[in-house]
Amino acid sequence: MRDAAITLRASLEQRALIDRAARLLGMNRSAFVLEAACDRAQAVVLDQVLFSLDADKFKQFTAMLDASP
Repeated sequence: MRDAAITLRASLEQRALIDRAARLLGMNRSAFVLEAACDRAQAVVLDQVLFSLDADKFKQFTAMLDASP
């Protein structure tokens, strides 16, 4: 159940672009904006949590974690 409102202001051009994209996907504006915002939010959060290292960098990283402070 959706019970929290999110309100934002946009230019007419931005709204028209969003509406066009939403129609192309068969969505309404609210669903499109919510999905796009959640996708971006998840990417930002994951970028702070997940990272990749090659084998050498991983060895250095684990050695640093294992070393005493």
